[in-house]
Amino acid sequence: EEDSPEAEKAGIILAVENSFEMSNATDEVLWLLNHFDSPFLGCCFDTGHANYMAPARDGKPKNYSAYQVQKAWRGNLIEEPRALEKLHPHIVTCHIHDNSGVGDDHNLPGRGTIDWDEMMPKLLSAPRLISCQSEIGYIAHQVTIKELCTTMNRLVCGK
Repeated sequence: EEDSPEAEKAGIILAVENSFEMSNATDEVLWLLNHFDSPFLGCCFDTGHANYMAPARDGKPKNYSAYQVQKAWRGNLIEEPRALEKLHPHIVTCHIHDNSGVGDDHNLPGRGTIDWDEMMPKLLSAPRLISCQSEIGYIAHQVTIKELCTTMNRLVCGK
């Protein structure tokens, strides 16, 4: 209630990020966006967080950490298979990184389990999308700046 009018006055868009706790799960983010229904409020879609909370592609249960299940979800973790589809109309920016599906690894796309050929066309077609940002831990994962730029350019620009 307080931030939206200030964002409008400043001409900026506030972006609520999907993540892997109850408070910023896909449906919670969607509720906020629909409740405030403002052009100055949108979604920062995080590819790694969406992958983390999606069911495993092979149908087997994921091995989430005890913290994730017990602390973040109070014993009732709910996976989300349709995060991109649900948040698509509201996405104004995105964090691009890959992971194993059970951790927030911030790895280079292609070094995790996200299907980038499926993800990127859908993400880039978001009607409000303004920017895409790398959220890759290039030092932790020993990714060179050239490799990071080449990968991001291929994903975002198709080059």
